[in-house]
Amino acid sequence: MEEFLAECGELLADSLDYTGSMSHVDVSTDEYTDGYEISARLDDMKADDDSIPPVEDMVISEDHSYYDTIDSVFSDIRSNITTSGVEVSSIVIKPVSDFSDTDVDWELYTQQDCDYTVFVGFVSHTVPDDIESALSEEVVSDLSVRDPDVSTDMLSEVFYFYSDISEVSLEGVYGQVRTSAPHEYYSEVESVTEYVSQISDTAEEYDELIKQGVFTVDWRLDTLDSLPPESVCEVGNSAMTEFIEDTVSIAYPEYLIEGEGVCFGSDLDEGEGPVIRYYGHIPITNGVIGSVN
Repeated sequence: MEEFLAECGELLADSLDYTGSMSHVDVSTDEYTDGYEISARLDDMKADDDSIPPVEDMVISEDHSYYDTIDSVFSDIRSNITTSGVEVSSIVIKPVSDFSDTDVDWELYTQQDCDYTVFVGFVSHTVPDDIESALSEEVVSDLSVRDPDVSTDMLSEVFYFYSDISEVSLEGVYGQVRTSAPHEYYSEVESVTEYVSQISDTAEEYDELIKQGVFTVDWRLDTLDSLPPESVCEVGNSAMTEFIEDTVSIAYPEYLIEGEGVCFGSDLDEGEGPVIRYYGHIPITNGVIGSVN
């Protein structure tokens, strides 16, 4: 694998007429790339006042002489991954990150475990009814402390997002709700009229909002200092873990899977959801995919 990435780096250097040193060479493909992309940091191009060298890339299309070599490596990876109900949205072969000298509680692979990783993105553009129901009910259960009349059909946007430094660990839950009691979601106002006064700029706008009667307001179950309630984390983690187990099988002996997020709701922006995403991390040691030190 080291030789493969070195050759890819040479291709990129030749295309740029660059003779300096490179680092972080990786090769990737995704749903938006027609072929494979090689990228790297050009170490000798770093400005004196810049801590990170610039990144350059090139696309290896199907008519390139090196396409078949790259495609063979990626085809072998794909042949060891079986999916059901999800798509492989991206595959990246890259040097593994090193967090040994930081205070980050990194639980995924580091340079102490392996040399490189295969990073695989998985996505489903539908959220199963049982998952949406379970996650919605947890949100409503928590929000009902503020708004006793809240129900699942009032949730217009729901986002569950997970830690990016561990496998499946819920980190936050937020979204929007349509409610006739918007003041219940803000500690600084005590009534609907006070809430509307705060958000309207003119008397005409105030009257129109009062007449409207239903408001879309933001809510959040986590804070800067705390995770969502324990019961929400338990349900969120269980839902993601079970979904992963039901939708992917990886034949390599060693790998980790990181939960990314779940979002659903009637008012999501186009392209935003519904969606479930997670990522596979497959280690490469001494050129062997699926092995660790």
